[in-house]
Amino acid sequence: MRHRLKDIATINFGILESAPISEKEYKGIQWITTANLLPNNNIAKYEQNLSFKPCESLSVKSNDILIRRIAPGYVNYLQETVPNCYVANNLIVVRATELVNSKYLAYYLGQNLTKIIKKAAKGTVLPTLARQDLAEFEIILPDRQKQNLVGELWFLEMEKIKLQEQLKILENKKLHYLLSMCIKQSENK
Repeated sequence: MRHRLKDIATINFGILESAPISEKEYKGIQWITTANLLPNNNIAKYEQNLSFKPCESLSVKSNDILIRRIAPGYVNYLQETVPNCYVANNLIVVRATELVNSKYLAYYLGQNLTKIIKKAAKGTVLPTLARQDLAEFEIILPDRQKQNLVGELWFLEMEKIKLQEQLKILENKKLHYLLSMCIKQSENK
């Protein structure tokens, strides 16, 4: 069965205006920016002390899907979030309703992002997602059991990729440590 995205999820675009706010107002607010949104459901870091007034529609919750509005290349599914977290400019928050499994929706959007972008292309240098193009995109919804299965398999694959990247970093550190120890031992002889 096909459903338009706007019928199975809420879609909020991160469009904030800079506004001077007091230190007390922004204390403890965590921001996700486009620069910190990385592939495979990774966030490099959270920004603090940005001079934006947070709005509730852009608060980030567990199971949200984040997409870059300009030059999107992947989607991010947030299994967990930090408290008091918001998206900054040029990010889109897609929040699934009870009609769809959020992991399945993240998978489906990720698999079809190129198709959505091509449909949305209006001759711009950088592909940009417009509200209408995203809202009207049709999602195929299998039964709930298949949604759960596909979503969970996709999510586990993303987690596996993250673990493999962490392992690669640790193995690289180990190699450099062993090589430096060999050189130090040679210097002491």
